[in-house]
Amino acid sequence: MPKRLFTGVSSCIFSLLFLITSCLKPESSPSKVDQWVEKIESSINKDAWDQTNWVSWSFAGRRNYVWDRSTNWVELKFENYKIVFPVDSFELGYVFLKDSLVEGENRLEILEGGYGAFCNDSFWLNAPSKLKDPGVELGIKDTLNQEFLSVSYTSGGVTPGDTYFWETSENGLPSGFYMNTQILTSPWVYASWENYDTISSGAIISTLHLIDNNPLTMEKVYGGDSFESLLLKEDPFKPFRSR
Repeated sequence: MPKRLFTGVSSCIFSLLFLITSCLKPESSPSKVDQWVEKIESSINKDAWDQTNWVSWSFAGRRNYVWDRSTNWVELKFENYKIVFPVDSFELGYVFLKDSLVEGENRLEILEGGYGAFCNDSFWLNAPSKLKDPGVELGIKDTLNQEFLSVSYTSGGVTPGDTYFWETSENGLPSGFYMNTQILTSPWVYASWENYDTISSGAIISTLHLIDNNPLTMEKVYGGDSFESLLLKEDPFKPFRSR
């Protein structure tokens, strides 16, 4: 999932205190967890997100996506590549380099990398909508005189086992989380969730995350019922679904 590093003596001390105090505090009752999750989902208009069949965005200005959520097909463009694949069977996808079809062993390696990028980048697009995904374990952690919603992903994606401690505003809108993931060299890196924007489908998306003061942006976010909602002239997946 996230791919940032966090260094420094002060951060290590904070991480140690964070771990110690969180272990000393019990988890809250399931009813309080459910209420918090419902408040978050309401704040981001998850109902509208669930009805958003198509979405497109640019991840940090580096990778550009079109996602048909109704059939779970993805188009990913980066550098001179275009990858088109079904998320549930990415190995059946297609790879193009400068409009030429890529075959052979290199094709599968690129598809696997594209699938991993999609898992990461779609998480940063709308992680608060994934609180009830299969394999998610929820709880409340009271640490450093503050309560956090603890979210652990035990399955799914490419790095199961990642844990996040969310903090929210009074109305439930997520303001950031501390993350402890497999790819980080230090635990409990903080990432902000800010610059919320309401896309055309009504879903509310955070378009800026600050990670150790480094910006991570979600740009050109569009969503709606059809590919036309994304300002596309044709269905980019039509040539591939019938193959």
